[in-house]
Parts: sequence; structure tokens; C-alpha cells
Amino acid sequence: MFYEIVSSKVYLEILDIIFHFFHVSLILWNLLGWMYKKWITVHFFTLNLVLFSWIVLGFFYGFGYCFLTDYHWKIKYQKGEYYLPGSYIEYILQKLGFSFESFHIDISVLIITLILYFLSLYRFLRR
Repeated sequence: MFYEIVSSKVYLEILDIIFHFFHVSLILWNLLGWMYKKWITVHFFTLNLVLFSWIVLGFFYGFGYCFLTDYHWKIKYQKGEYYLPGSYIEYILQKLGFSFESFHIDISVLIITLILYFLSLYRFLRR
């Protein structure tokens, strides 16, 4: 893949920044996108894509698998960052100085995502 081709430290830094931006944007979109009636179809599709990754791809790679995090971690590994947590949310929380059990983070993210999914589904069906 592209992360194997790029070996320059500068390019790896740029890719890391792009992945951080995309990750944070996707998280914010998933949290807030259901509020915008005009964009509810896109929001519903995005949440379905996330759940597809977690469940369907997770069947092959482990429940909760995120292809975006997988690629991001491969870039970080090439940069020399090792022992990364299993989820991007946990990574961000650690960077912000918080320390929670992985299990609690995963369950919290799952519950919040399911709530957002049903909010989005409700708004999607009512459009």
C-alpha cells in the first residue's frame, strides 16, 4: 500500500497529520452530523460505514476493527511509534492525559455510536 512506498520522514509526518485531521473530522461528524437535516443521508451512510468496519471487517480482523486506524498505526509504526492502543479514541485520550481501561473506552464508544446510529436512523426515515 501507499504507506509502504513512502519512507521519507517528512512524508510520514504529513501523512500522520492528514490521518489525525481525518480521524478527528470523522469523529466530530459522527457526533454532530445527525443534527443537520440537509446532511442526514451522508451522516447515516458514514455511520453505516463505521459499523461495517467494526462488525463485518471485524469478523476477519477482530471486533471493532477500523481500517482508518489500521493504516494510521502503520504510518506511526514507520515513524517509530510503537505500543499504540487498540483505538484512536484511546490514543487521543492518552495524549490529553487521561487514563481509562481500554474496555471502558470501547464500551463507551460503542454505546455512544449506537445512540447516534438510532438518532440518525430516526431522522433519516423522517426526512
